[in-house]
Amino acid sequence: MNQLPPTVVFAFVEDGLLELLESPQDAARKFKGIDVESGVVSFYNGEGQALKARFASANASGRLFGLLPWVKPSAYELVHDSEQDEPFALALHEAPALQENEWVESLDALKLVLSEAGTEVDSPFRR
Repeated sequence: MNQLPPTVVFAFVEDGLLELLESPQDAARKFKGIDVESGVVSFYNGEGQALKARFASANASGRLFGLLPWVKPSAYELVHDSEQDEPFALALHEAPALQENEWVESLDALKLVLSEAGTEVDSPFRR
C-alpha cells in the first residue's frame, strides 16, 4: 500500500469524489463518453498533468418516437491536455473525499506519496 501504479489516472468527479484508476484504459471503461464530454469528470495523470478525452467519433443522442431520450456514447482515449487551466494541486485541494482504493488509504496519504515523488500537491491559494 502507498505505492501508486505507474500509469495511475486521477479522476475528479463533479460531486467532489476523487477516484484513482490503474490506467487510462481503466478510466475510459469506467466513465461513459457522454459524461466525460459534459464535464462530469476531469482527469490527470500520475505527474499531475491534465488529460482530455479524444473521441473516436461524436457521441450520438436523440429521441425515440420524439419522447424517449437515447444516448450512444463514443469510445475515447485520454491524451495530454495542454489547454487545461486548473492546476492539479488545486483540484486535489478541492477534493473532499477519496474513493476507497487498493493503493492509499486517505487523501493525506495520497498527498504524501505524490509529494515524495515530486508532484506539486499544495494549492497555489493555500500559501
